[in-house]
Amino acid sequence: MDAALAGLDACALLEPHLRAYPKTRTVPEGEHTCVLERADWTPLQNAADGARFTLLVGHSWDTLRRFGMEPVVINEARAYQQQQNDEKMQECQVWIPLSFTRGIKVHYTLGQTGPGVCPVMHETLVGVVDVVRSSPHGALLFRPDENDSGLVGDCAHFPTADMNLPCEPYQPVDVPTEPDALLTTGDVRIQCAVANEAIRRRFGEHLKPIIWGEHCIYVEPTLQRQIIVNLIPDWAPGAYSDLADPDTGSKTVDIGGRPATTFFTGEGGSYEIYWSPHGDLAAFGAVHLELQVRPPRGFFTFPGPTVTDEQVSACVGAMSDIVADHFPPE
Repeated sequence: MDAALAGLDACALLEPHLRAYPKTRTVPEGEHTCVLERADWTPLQNAADGARFTLLVGHSWDTLRRFGMEPVVINEARAYQQQQNDEKMQECQVWIPLSFTRGIKVHYTLGQTGPGVCPVMHETLVGVVDVVRSSPHGALLFRPDENDSGLVGDCAHFPTADMNLPCEPYQPVDVPTEPDALLTTGDVRIQCAVANEAIRRRFGEHLKPIIWGEHCIYVEPTLQRQIIVNLIPDWAPGAYSDLADPDTGSKTVDIGGRPATTFFTGEGGSYEIYWSPHGDLAAFGAVHLELQVRPPRGFFTFPGPTVTDEQVSACVGAMSDIVADHFPPE
């Protein structure tokens, strides 16, 4: 618990709900957690009902989990939610950030089917935000358009930006004219520079480049598509075919008069191309393009989406454009 949040009483945040629904009560669970129950029922009856509403102050959150949730606005404050509705249970989680790494987590489960518990929970959370806003902690709430992760530029749309390797926004750079220099430059920005126009042309304006470690990665706010581009001097394209999903295997295709190895990974959720600038899949040197697709933010989805035929065509088209723009025939 951050010292800045120590004064927030979890059960006090639910006082507006108690005033609106006098047949409910709050029950503290530990120092920073509060449970909302039916006041006219015994604890055993509440437990048997299958419904549970829990609020926790100071909950720790990281960038990866934040990006698994859908951004929402509750009472003019930034929040995130994730929901699941199936035949046996409805579930909604909402997190209201109060810093880059901590906030208020609310979890509501209902042991029956229905239209969804998130809209019901939002009604209660309007009051929670009111209590926070009127307290000394009100300045900790984030506006809907405010950066709540501390990540810079388009890195704010990269789920693993704060893990292991630093993320940096792309900065324009001049592109070498010699193909061999492209592969050996060592400047990661070159990988974006050779692909920017091709990605824009084939996938639209929403995908923006960032630098993460040795990779150029194109990201978008919805997180439903992510594209990785690499220029690889010291590995052969054909060697990557071992990564292919065993059920679909790899294929060799012609792009710009030279071969490429293509395949799916992640049970069809990713499509990869490794193209040979030397016309030989066994020779060192490759241009790599990978498209990853994800479900909409905020929903438990299994299995996840798969790359469509149309998206495969766009990947091949983007690689064709990169080849035509920067790798003339030898």
